[in-house]
Amino acid sequence: MNTLTPTRQQIIEVIDNLPEDAFSELVSFIGYLRYKTVETNERKLPHNSFLLSIVGLGASTEKDILERSEHIAHQIRQQNELAAMAQDPHIQAEIAQIQEEFAVTELDGL
Repeated sequence: MNTLTPTRQQIIEVIDNLPEDAFSELVSFIGYLRYKTVETNERKLPHNSFLLSIVGLGASTEKDILERSEHIAHQIRQQNELAAMAQDPHIQAEIAQIQEEFAVTELDGL
């Protein structure tokens, strides 16, 4: 990307060349950019905008919907990672070994 203002195609090419383990960070950064853009645009609107008051925008009691959605997305990613780990044969073998090692402790009745 040699130009100061990259084109959509240049951005797509950069994303295509990213390793997959960078995707979650990329999604978080894009979420931040969206938040920043929306916040900047909201500051430009008059506070007493008639149309905004009619549709009820800004009347939500939710403080930061983007932050909440990012948190949910993070939890989903963690659950997917845990599910993948649970299916991993190496991890299953380690769990079996740990259970075998601690089986004798179950006999003590504590």
